[in-house]
Amino acid sequence: MLLSDSQLNKEYQCVGVKDSSSEFLQYLDKQKIALGNEIKVLGKEPFDDSIQIQIANRELSISNKIANNLYIKILQGS
Repeated sequence: MLLSDSQLNKEYQCVGVKDSSSEFLQYLDKQKIALGNEIKVLGKEPFDDSIQIQIANRELSISNKIANNLYIKILQGS
């Protein structure tokens, strides 16, 4: 599933990317978002569909465009 389809307060694992362009991959590297990362969804902004996430004790806000290009799977027990 895509990160944009995630639910609040659930924990997921990043398992793939839809967009494999060098620009997108560089953005992920800059934000330290990598395959295997555990991602907790903290909030969603109705105005622009951005998503607040937590990765490795860091909180960041990502755009809907980014969320539509990250594949995730739900972690057991979440």
